[in-house]
Order: sequence, then C-alpha cells, then structure tokens
Amino acid sequence: MSIWNQLIDRSNDLQSNAKNNTNAIQFHSNLTTLTDPISASVQRSSAVTIQPTPQQSAPVAAVSDWFSQTFQDGGVASFVRQAYTQDGGLDRVDVINLFRAIESDGSVNSGEYQDCQTLIQDATALKMPDAVAVLAAKVVGHNIANTLFQGTALGDLKVGSTAAQLEMLVDKWFFGSDHPATVIPADSTHAERDLSYQWATGALFGTDNTFNLSDIRQGDLGDCYFLAALGTTALHNPTAIQNMFTDNGDGTFTVRLFTEKDGVVGKADYVTVDRYLPTVSKGSLQQRFAYYDNQTVGIWVALAEKAYVQFAEEQMSQRPVAPNGYVYNSYGSIEGGLAYQVMPVLSGRNATYYSDQNFGGSRSGNFLPLDQIALKLSNGWAMTIGTNGTSDSTVDSSTGITMNHEYIIYSADPATGTLWLYNPWGDTSVRTGDVNGYKLIAYRDLAKDAFEIGIG
Repeated sequence: MSIWNQLIDRSNDLQSNAKNNTNAIQFHSNLTTLTDPISASVQRSSAVTIQPTPQQSAPVAAVSDWFSQTFQDGGVASFVRQAYTQDGGLDRVDVINLFRAIESDGSVNSGEYQDCQTLIQDATALKMPDAVAVLAAKVVGHNIANTLFQGTALGDLKVGSTAAQLEMLVDKWFFGSDHPATVIPADSTHAERDLSYQWATGALFGTDNTFNLSDIRQGDLGDCYFLAALGTTALHNPTAIQNMFTDNGDGTFTVRLFTEKDGVVGKADYVTVDRYLPTVSKGSLQQRFAYYDNQTVGIWVALAEKAYVQFAEEQMSQRPVAPNGYVYNSYGSIEGGLAYQVMPVLSGRNATYYSDQNFGGSRSGNFLPLDQIALKLSNGWAMTIGTNGTSDSTVDSSTGITMNHEYIIYSADPATGTLWLYNPWGDTSVRTGDVNGYKLIAYRDLAKDAFEIGIG
C-alpha cells in the first residue's frame, strides 16, 4: 500500500504538537488565618513556570531491524520506524496518523490488529507519552465505554473491524467527539433536560491565565460534590489542577484523572474533551451547567465536569451502575456523590472523611471539632463539608445552610468560633446569606446541619 511509504502529512488532520504553556497558574488564598473573602479580593497572577518535557533517548532495542522484527505487518513496521526515527518517539499525532493509515484499506486485518496490541505493549520502548499510550490502549483494547458512540453501538476493535469503526474509536478517545447525551430523562427532582452544544472560544484558565474559587458556579446539575472537590483542590493544590489539562492545539484537551476506590487513589487515566460545551434548555431560559465564559473565568471548570462524565462512563469512579452494567455517557450519571471520593481523582492523593455516621469507605473518625478543622487547613489539606437532608431546595432558615449539599471549607477561626464556606452555587442570596458564594457561619450552627467532612 502506497500509504505506508511515507508518513501522513500531519497538517491534514491536526495542528502540530501544542506548545508548552510557560505561563504559570497560582491560586491565591490566606488559609492560616480567617480571611474575609468578600472584602479581600483574591488576586490573579503568574508564578510557577511549567517546564518542558525533557527529550528522551532511543530504546536500547532500536536496531535497524527491530521494527520489522517487532511488528507483523510490513506497512505498520515501516510507519512506526519512520515516525520514531524522525524525533525519537511516537507522539499523539504519530499514533493518530498510524490508526488513520490502518484505516486506508477499509478494514483491520489480523496482522494490523496484532500490531496495534504490540504498539501498546511496547509503548515505553517507543517513548510514547503516558497519556498517548493510555488513550491508544482504549482505542485498540477492551473498554466498557466503547459500548456506544454518540448513542449508537460501537464495540471494541477486532480483526475485521471497519475503517469507520476504528475512526469512531479514534474520535472518541483522541478528539472527545463522543459528547454526553443531549437528553437527560426526567426524575424525581428534575423535569427532562435537553442539551445543545456550543463551541467555547475562551482560554483554558481565562484571559489572565489564572483561576479563582469564584470560577466555580454550579448551575443546573446536581454535582455540588464534584465542584466542591474541584474548587477545594484548586484552592490548596493548584498544581494538580494546572497539570490536569494538556491543550492539544486542535480544539481538544487531554485531561488527566486518577482511578479511585473509597478515597484510595489508583493509576493515572486520561480522557479527551473538546470545546463543545453544553447549554441547557430550561423553559424559555438557557442555563448552563458548570459556568464558563470567554473572559476571565475561562473554560476549565466546564471541561473538568465534562471529563468526569466520560470518566464515569468507564466506571473508573464510584458512580451507580445501571441494571445492564453500563454507565451511560450522560451528565445525569454524575448527579449525587461525596467530595472525598472525587478529591483523589483530581489530585492523585488519598482522601478520607470524618463523620459520626459510618457509611463505608475510608472513614478516619468522628465529625471534627473546629480547632482540628483549622489545623488541617493550615497544614494544606483540602476540605469540604456535606449537609443533611434529602433536597438542596431546602434551606435551614435559622442558619441559611442549604441541605443535601456540599460546601468548600475556605477557612476556620477557633478564636471566634466561625468558618468561611464557599457554596458551589457561587451566588448572592438573602435566603442563604451567601455573598458571591461565600458565607460566614458559627461552627455550632454549621455542626447541627452537617454530617461529614471530606479531606484530601
């Protein structure tokens, strides 16, 4: 096949590799003392330089005939040899172009299929970045999320798979084009919600390349626990958020997440999301889920929310599984949860919870007193607090606390017996007493409405 005689022109499908972003991101806060977040604005600036990935040397086994000895199909061997020798490794563009070349004869033969498996087995020798190797493994191996693509049957790659099927697998994992379902069925708390997607042109972390806690604004999706975990991780571990995202330079972002079970972190995993973000039809109004804009907020929160939906489809997070064993690719699949189970997914470090109730998992003790909350915050721990109740439409009129909800603990002061909280709704409300999401509350009032504290 002539297609194997030269590398496919990279400009046909993708822009060149995204440049390293040397602008740093810092999340500013004062956590050792009680800071009024309303009057003391959180500044945005740049600080830590992102270092480029060092050049890696060729594999020891890379002799002149290593590729032909390793790969069964001569065309695959030639392609991989040329791609590798060009710059000392296989990057995202190389792997995508390899799959496109395999598609050129209309189907996947047995040699090409076996070589796809070999590609993953030898990913380290071929100097494939971890994210590329993981995504390629999802294209060529078994993954529960391969069940469907845009709501229709897809399936894992196999001998005899058509070029169209392989291309859909590439689109799903490397381009994020398998968007969550556009209809969320009605349930006991919501009427049916219909989604449409629009292209977001905003910068990842906004026009000033920084992020703030006030970027977290929940919208019409019951994932307060996820956004609380995202916000508190950004507050205490901004590097983890910064390192989550890789801008591929073609309208897509590779997002790093970690597998998790009961607060215990597992291996790094990756999904791809594109700039198509949801708008939710709600009567005559258009209401987004996680807020995003083309200005200072940027699109990082909405991208993280969308990536977590895809992560749930893979059953890498503790989400309820449908009777048929499949978690549908739907924003509805991530409604309801606990923040301590999300913190490891974002940060890559273990998390736990403190509560007088034991509901399984990695409980570390009873509900914390205020001085312990303040101490753990001063030691750099990310913390959230969950409230009692069955509906977030209920507010305790005596405290202004929203029930069945998760807040970020921003700061705590044992001297005054108070805490500052941040509500993922991010709004100002007379009913709750929140001002731009922040709320000052006495510990004794909060403790009567809350049941667990997440920490990670």
